Amino acid sequence: MHTLLLAAMTLGFAACGGEMPDPPQRPADTLVVSQDAGLREMTAAMLPGLAERSGLELREPIRVERRSRDELQRYLVAKLDEELPEERAQHLTDAYALLGLMPRDVDLRALLLSVYQEQVAGFYDPDSTALFVMEDQSPEALQPILLHELVHAVQDQWTDLETATDPSRGNDRATAAQAAIEGHATLVMLEYMTEQLPDAGRTVHGSGPVPRAGPGSSDHPGGNALSLPGRRGVRPGGVA
Repeated sequence: MHTLLLAAMTLGFAACGGEMPDPPQRPADTLVVSQDAGLREMTAAMLPGLAERSGLELREPIRVERRSRDELQRYLVAKLDEELPEERAQHLTDAYALLGLMPRDVDLRALLLSVYQEQVAGFYDPDSTALFVMEDQSPEALQPILLHELVHAVQDQWTDLETATDPSRGNDRATAAQAAIEGHATLVMLEYMTEQLPDAGRTVHGSGPVPRAGPGSSDHPGGNALSLPGRRGVRPGGVA
């Protein structure tokens, strides 16, 4: 409907003999909201090019903040309680044990929490429409983290990512949506890195293995991160 409306507006304007004006350009210092000046500057420099490559117009500023490991732990525990309560975790453990995938005595929640705490470098949270990076990440490590997650932030301005990947709507549907969301973000990120970051481009094009990383995803170059429960990536309650 939104696309049809835009098309109708374009045709109507052309019929009047006018030319469509260029959209107003948002000043770089209004693209990002952050309490961290350095993080705001780095993100604002990346965002216009990423938005253009994604094919999605930036509708509103994006919030980016740093978080401590203690804050991450509290967030993870809250999300696990919400999306993988004790009873469901036990049911999954029993099912995986029957399939020979893990011992029956594994504490699935504790295992996930340990992995997330160790590996997460940053993530985009649709609930708060904000992108968070860990405060222990160096500026060099932040670049690939921000590249991928900023695409998710722009995506979320056009479609409800949480609803699109909700397993309650059907696991196959959620899996397809997750693949499209992650594939799009990874493609945009790799294109940007190839064009803007020469060293990363050489790595991507085959001079060496691409490091696995990624807040909200484990399939893109960058620091040291994994997907969070219910964020962009594998949900603890099953494939998403």
